[in-house]
Amino acid sequence: MSIENSGVAKFALLVVVSAALIAMADDQADPVVEYYWDKACKTFDTHNPATENIRYNLTAKTYYKHVGRHGVVVKVDSAEVEYYCSGSEIDSQKIINGDDSGFRNLDLTFTNVLHLEYNRYSFPNDTGGVDLALGFEPDSGDTNPDGLIVIDRGRYLPLWLYLYYPDKPGYKRFTRSFRFTEVGGYVFPDSIWEVATRPGIFSDENYRLETGIINIEIIR
Repeated sequence: MSIENSGVAKFALLVVVSAALIAMADDQADPVVEYYWDKACKTFDTHNPATENIRYNLTAKTYYKHVGRHGVVVKVDSAEVEYYCSGSEIDSQKIINGDDSGFRNLDLTFTNVLHLEYNRYSFPNDTGGVDLALGFEPDSGDTNPDGLIVIDRGRYLPLWLYLYYPDKPGYKRFTRSFRFTEVGGYVFPDSIWEVATRPGIFSDENYRLETGIINIEIIR
């Protein structure tokens, strides 16, 4: 899925994130939340390519956007790259177009929050539709990210994942967002957003890294 066609999806994610910021309430375990969390954890394990070390190739178009004052993008670098992967690891890669020298360490993986210990929450504005949003935050002092995961209420598979890292070393701000798709019975990200601020010598570096997965091929 091309990143250029993802504007509506990003807006939907922001709406969900905004709901998360105002909806987290008490810290007692909700049996409904725990039920869906457990179902999602077990179901995703059987659809996660990292679990069975599945080999696959994917083609991704990435935009590295340098952000200046008032959120204005002052420079854009881009590259289209083919990645050869095993499970969660990138074995090798080949540049198709552009120059990826500015973001050679692109991270296509995501934290599987379903296996981590969290305080978990439901949302009072849940409409009962297909999308079910579950908020999570670690105990004080824990370095795991907080955020929310949106799952398919009927199939328990992840649809969206939003991660906020409040204390990531070397960063003043660091967030990652994922939208998922299913290919050949396995779940992969089809769009990834990274927004960050890094301290610099003279000024902070603000950037947005936007990746759209164009094609995913599982190697049987």
